[in-house]
Amino acid sequence: MEEREHDRQNGEGRRREGTSVSSEGNVPGEKRRTKPNKIDYDEIFTDASYHLSIFDPDLILSWTPREFQNFIKGAQLKKIDQYDLMAKTAMANRYAQHAKRANARKIFNADQARRNLEIGIKGTDKNVERMIALNKKFQGFKPKFRPKGG
Repeated sequence: MEEREHDRQNGEGRRREGTSVSSEGNVPGEKRRTKPNKIDYDEIFTDASYHLSIFDPDLILSWTPREFQNFIKGAQLKKIDQYDLMAKTAMANRYAQHAKRANARKIFNADQARRNLEIGIKGTDKNVERMIALNKKFQGFKPKFRPKGG
């Protein structure tokens, strides 16, 4: 009898364990809160060396996990930009080989890009200067609308 009371007090001998049933009982297993995984330093060092070309363990371990993820994301975005540049280069080569009268300005207008940089405009839109001039002309303009029939 003493043994049964002792079991009840300690929670032993029950059908279900406190850990097997929780408030997350109907949440799918992959979405349940779990204990943080063990840190895989090999993966961290491999990712840092592959994506960032950094091989100093002290420097790598000085970053927070968020900083590390942001550095990796930045390296991946850089790779995407490189592929984008390669695609644009291929298109420029195709244009230059197949055009009857190829013109370097049609591929990339460096003079316009420099002018836009001087003005403070980012991008290579051909009508940017025209839009700026129109915006200056229409500054302070208030149209007067008259309802029809009244």
